[in-house]
Amino acid sequence: MEVVRWGLLLLLTLSLGDEASGQYSLIKGIHAQTADGLLIRLWPARQTVIAGSPIVVNYKVRNTAARAVYLVWDRSQDITVDRGTITISIPYVASGGHKEYNYRFVNIPPGKSVTGRLVIPPDRYEGSTVWDIQVGFGYVGDIKGLDRHPLPGEDPARLMGLLSSRLLTLSLGHLTVKID
Repeated sequence: MEVVRWGLLLLLTLSLGDEASGQYSLIKGIHAQTADGLLIRLWPARQTVIAGSPIVVNYKVRNTAARAVYLVWDRSQDITVDRGTITISIPYVASGGHKEYNYRFVNIPPGKSVTGRLVIPPDRYEGSTVWDIQVGFGYVGDIKGLDRHPLPGEDPARLMGLLSSRLLTLSLGHLTVKID
């Protein structure tokens, strides 16, 4: 029994590797699947980025559902930096809000995928360190009445409320990039 315990302890120590001494393990990619059939993959274009260069995060979203879904992008999507974490926020929709209605919708038909890149400009982070990156996504199953700009004089609150009632969001995190 004592040999089994020591063997287990040795196995745990070996599997922790550098993390046991306080080092970070660089996460090369993240995969997630939603209950309604989206498969999402995130990965950095480069695991190590030269300081002063943009950080590029690639994504692929596959629709395995029987109906189309639409990614929702806020054209003014926010990037925040706080305590070693860079967050590309989910589309923010305030139901009843009066901010500009500035969204675009990317169609993903059943069985199809879309790929893209999210770029974090170098002026958004500082220092040579490991950064934790979190990315938010939003999507809807029905864009009827949403894929338009408000008419002149129309309060965008009605469109915002409609989008808010349909929007599904998710956040994927702990993708790591080292800055040298």
